[in-house]
Amino acid sequence: MIVVISILEILLLCLGASVLIYRTQLRISEALSSGIIITFITLSLIFQTAFLLGQPNLAFALEGVLIIISLFILKKRSKYLIYFYQRFKNFSSQYKLIVGLLSIPWTYLGLQAVLLPPANWDSMTYNLARVMLFQQEKSLYLTEITTHRQAVFPVGSDILHHIFLRFYTDYGIGIFSFLAYVSIGLGTYALCRRYTSSQISLMATLVIISLPEVVYQSTSTKNDIITAATAIFCFLTVHRLLEKLTLTDVILLTLGLAFGISAKTSFLGFILPFSLFFGLLLLKKYKVGVLIKLIADNSLPFILLIIPIVILSQLWLFIHNHYFWGGWSGAETFTSIHKQSDGLKGAVANLVRYVFQSVHFLKLGDILFESISGLTLSNTLQNTYDSWLQPLLGDAGIGKDFTPAFNILWTPHEDLSWFGPFGFLLVIPGIIYSILRGKKSLQALSLTLMGYAVILCYKVVWMPWNGRFFSLFFAASGVCVAYFIESVKFKRKF
Repeated sequence: MIVVISILEILLLCLGASVLIYRTQLRISEALSSGIIITFITLSLIFQTAFLLGQPNLAFALEGVLIIISLFILKKRSKYLIYFYQRFKNFSSQYKLIVGLLSIPWTYLGLQAVLLPPANWDSMTYNLARVMLFQQEKSLYLTEITTHRQAVFPVGSDILHHIFLRFYTDYGIGIFSFLAYVSIGLGTYALCRRYTSSQISLMATLVIISLPEVVYQSTSTKNDIITAATAIFCFLTVHRLLEKLTLTDVILLTLGLAFGISAKTSFLGFILPFSLFFGLLLLKKYKVGVLIKLIADNSLPFILLIIPIVILSQLWLFIHNHYFWGGWSGAETFTSIHKQSDGLKGAVANLVRYVFQSVHFLKLGDILFESISGLTLSNTLQNTYDSWLQPLLGDAGIGKDFTPAFNILWTPHEDLSWFGPFGFLLVIPGIIYSILRGKKSLQALSLTLMGYAVILCYKVVWMPWNGRFFSLFFAASGVCVAYFIESVKFKRKF
């Protein structure tokens, strides 16, 4: 029963947040997608605050207040709930076949997220294990640990599981990843509709939500899919800011970026190009004086925002890591394992490896190709790399624990899978095409994703399970896919 109550609480907060931010010029899909991430941000902030104060039970009181506020919002804005339902009914009627087909796997994934116990190795050794340690110590500052990961990694995503683990149950624990998956689908559609028709937007959305690694992560207890959903949240918010500068969206964007850091350190690789490319667009439209005036006219909200940002940005954790472990991200003996130290050559080598891994036609593709030619596609790719590129690239950029074993594995597993045929045939060409031919805002989005990928190649060693780091790159690219499909379709007409 407690699991059901906790799930209902999460869904209530998501719905309340969605209705709260909805306005007539906003698409329902955008409101729902954003509402999910706002709920994640709020719960993460509540749990982190309670633990940092050494009073985990304080979260119950704060959650109670949130529930009351959500119920009040839903009652006051009940007309929007009715409108949401009517729009969903109309959409379902218009796309009966698609909705009917999607309802089957989504129901299965939802049940799997709620009912199946977690089994991911990372989750069992630190993502979830550390939350149990937080509860035991009543603190987020861990010093007695079994693996360095439990102490030094950002806590913002993992701490969400406290809502179930505080009752010592793991039923329902995959709900956050599943909701992030739903948020990705809704957010992708909303973002695509800013550039393309509803049909093309729906097509691109189906491409993204069917990417193998994204599907595998939809029931996981890892944090990669949450960072991908957060990136889409930031893209949606900054697009609204490019249309109209509002205090609400500035605050939401700031919180979204901070939450991304609190979910996974690699999100910094997203923030850097995002801030650069979209920052230039915002400055070009509003000028520095307008932005300064917005802050000056709303000084109190921005002052109050400081504490949530400090907590969500993990500044407190990075300071603790520096003083206790000797580095902002942990001890040097630990962080050096994952740092790519071969410079530009290592980055180029990793980029080449990831391109080869992106040629992913699934196990079925291997079976079909082997039945025709006697060879498997994955082995053909592997042999090509080993014969032509390995002599040039060597082991540059590969983690020392994995040299010289660069393997192309088309394994249907969360840790080892990649992003399927659509990832190679639509996502990558779509991003490149959007950079070359897209509108300024679409170019900024595409360059942000490309910049994120380049930073990953440069900063992180190649490891067999690095595909999960690219969940953000592929899952947030739906609008590029839509723009690419529409452009190809338009050209074929002429």
